[in-house]
Amino acid sequence: MLGVLAGVVALAALVLVILLVTRSGGRRAAPRPAVRPSNRATPERAPDSAAPQPSPTADADGATPPSPADDFPAALAGFRLIEESDLTRKRQDELTGWLRRLAKPPRSMRGMLSPAVMNGEDVKELVRFIMREPMIAAKVLAMVNSPFYGLQSPIASVGQAVTFLGLLTVRNVALQMLTKESFKTDDPALQKVCDGLWDAGFIASELCYRLAPTLGMPDQGALSTQTLLSFLGDFAVLTLFPAQSRTVNWQTGALARAKAEQRELGIDSGIVGSLLMREWKLPPAIVDGVRDVVRVLVTPPEEFTPQRAAQLALCYACARLGERIAFGELRDVSEFDFRNEAAPEYYFLNRYFDLRPLSRFHDQLHSAGIRLVVEKFLATVPGPD
Repeated sequence: MLGVLAGVVALAALVLVILLVTRSGGRRAAPRPAVRPSNRATPERAPDSAAPQPSPTADADGATPPSPADDFPAALAGFRLIEESDLTRKRQDELTGWLRRLAKPPRSMRGMLSPAVMNGEDVKELVRFIMREPMIAAKVLAMVNSPFYGLQSPIASVGQAVTFLGLLTVRNVALQMLTKESFKTDDPALQKVCDGLWDAGFIASELCYRLAPTLGMPDQGALSTQTLLSFLGDFAVLTLFPAQSRTVNWQTGALARAKAEQRELGIDSGIVGSLLMREWKLPPAIVDGVRDVVRVLVTPPEEFTPQRAAQLALCYACARLGERIAFGELRDVSEFDFRNEAAPEYYFLNRYFDLRPLSRFHDQLHSAGIRLVVEKFLATVPGPD
């Protein structure tokens, strides 16, 4: 009996050993996972456009490298705009002192950018400001009576001009005159570029003012002024640049100019404009808005809220159109499309056109009303040499 029991126990032990060996071999045959799975269940989640997406790692120069399949322009690779935060306090003070000596703050600048005038609430106050500046009053009257508006009978008072042109248009003209008077030069070649800048700012602000409401954007007056003031730093930089280079950068595009400015001055015109506006005590919201318009050159739309991105892109696009029209590079907008342009300063801009408010930008640009504005402007200025 004991022998039988011992045999049964031995047989059971043998079977157990065989089973253990078999299972062990099966586990060794199965591939080991490269990463140990977590014991915590991870709920599946549908893609959410509102959720923050991982951003590409910036390179040592602060530029975001493109994906391998991207047609990222070589001219943009490794380039970043220098910001005020990159400057030491000493350097900021040096630049501000430099600007203070070169350009005196206009007496009426702050008043024209007051909330009442910005919101179009106080026509009488704007007229009073303009009347204190005879040169500006003369310019406003000259503009309203120019062939651009085709009046049958002349307008003789600033008040009538404001009524006809609108408060915001007159304010922008006055701001341009103040800017122009702040940067005077005896150099004919440089004066010609400055005159082109004045024209560029005018047509850019007019385009913005007329396009904004058709795209459903409120505050078109503020946006047009923001567009206009984006040229302020350019006026100052033309004064700061060495004589041998200051008249050529406008022929090479916004990106090439920014690179040349940072190479020669250590800063770009956008920072110069920001420092100058702070020195002139303009509202911080205006200063920051103008700087953000310049940032569209190197900034994807995801860096801003959709609404702000659309507004900044509109200002930036109108500024680029204004300079091309003013300097004789574009005389017909009826078929112009930024998306067909290969210039690197349009690379990020073209990504903004995917935003809903800008989906009809080119349709509106090609409209009869906008074409008429451009044609009238071209009829009042000399053609390119």
